[in-house]
Amino acid sequence: MGRRKGLYAMYKGDEFIDLGTIPGLAKKYHVREDNLRYRATKTYRRRVKHGTLLVRIEDEKNDD
Repeated sequence: MGRRKGLYAMYKGDEFIDLGTIPGLAKKYHVREDNLRYRATKTYRRRVKHGTLLVRIEDEKNDD
C-alpha cells in the first residue's frame, strides 16, 4: 500500500491559493512533499496561526 493520492486545497489565511495533489503542489511551489503533508495536520494548524495550510478534499460517498 502507498499513500492515497487525494486532492488538497491550499489556503493562506482565508484566501484560496491552489488545488492539487501533494506531489503536484510540491513541484509547483518548490517545497518538499513532507513539508506539505505537515501543513495538512492538526498540529500545524495549532502551532501556526497565519501560515499557508492544506485541507484534504474528501470525496462524498453515497450509500444508495
